[in-house]
Amino acid sequence: MDLEIHQFIPSLSLRDAVGQHTLALQQTLLEAGITSIVYADEMKENAKDYAINYRELPRKFSDRRFLIYQGSTDSPMASFLSQRHEPILMNYHNITPAETVIDWDVGTAVALGMAVAEISRFAPHVALAFTVSKFNASDLLRLGYKNIELAAPFIALSETHQREPRSITQGSKWLFVGRVVPNKAQHELIKAFATYKKIYDKKATLQIVGNPAQIKYYEFLQTFAKELEVSDSVEFLGSISDTELAQRYKTSDVFTCTSRHEGFCFPLIEAMRNSLPIVAFASSAVPDTLGKAGALVRDPDPLSFASAVHLVLKDTTLQRQLQNGAVEQLDRYSPTRAKIENLTAINKVVRSEELSAHIETLKNSRA
Repeated sequence: MDLEIHQFIPSLSLRDAVGQHTLALQQTLLEAGITSIVYADEMKENAKDYAINYRELPRKFSDRRFLIYQGSTDSPMASFLSQRHEPILMNYHNITPAETVIDWDVGTAVALGMAVAEISRFAPHVALAFTVSKFNASDLLRLGYKNIELAAPFIALSETHQREPRSITQGSKWLFVGRVVPNKAQHELIKAFATYKKIYDKKATLQIVGNPAQIKYYEFLQTFAKELEVSDSVEFLGSISDTELAQRYKTSDVFTCTSRHEGFCFPLIEAMRNSLPIVAFASSAVPDTLGKAGALVRDPDPLSFASAVHLVLKDTTLQRQLQNGAVEQLDRYSPTRAKIENLTAINKVVRSEELSAHIETLKNSRA
């Protein structure tokens, strides 16, 4: 009987980082000669072509079948899987703490609290959990998980653009990419941007790209920008096409992130691929993801952040150092490395000779 390793994802979206990671992992398993199906509870947009309903998993137990749960929210899948007899692994993608959103959306805060409780209850049923960052691993330890491995995420490939470092003193273009939600603290970014405009560059602009997932907070940000007298210089672009997003990366001068909670922060990788200088708060998983590819600000004071942006934009030597750091980080998160690390983690439970041989082949391809 063929080896089966199936994945379970609560909601599959083709544009979502977790969805893209899941499909890339499936392709990696298929390349290794393993039967692999993606099971989902919800399938958005055109995702129905890539998954089937999780209740269609064959009821009969197979000792050649292993199940992977993509954990990022609450879902009836957790209860469903806990009743199965096959070995279960969990690929954990982080859950935003409820306290970061409760002042803006009580309903969402309650749902996040339920998700954390569910992931914790699920721990005794999981043979091994693997995740993308040390920050996420600390979450899992707190939630009762014991066998934890780190494995790089699968990041959708995009073209890498090299740019020459350049000193910018006027008209700088700041860029932020990510959902507009309280834990990403765009209000801190607007505050720092207003400080920067007042002290360093009156012609600076800030582009905020991302779905306004929390409307009350989104409306507050617009009012806040007006109160700080920078509304004419702040663009709320919402969700944009991949083509326009690529253009924004190419034409911006600095990627800025004041997020308070990130399990990984995928846009940092896109900024690196565009040789874009990065300035970010040293919070949660950001330092681990960023490495030496950006300037980390440990003081949350807006002046400290504004001053860091000013330094990065005017110092071409520093920009070149950050570009060199980005090359190292991009290698750390290369597709081949992601394949090796994820398959290695999975094989600690599966213990398959075929899988071991495929991992060695991948390692040799990097040599």
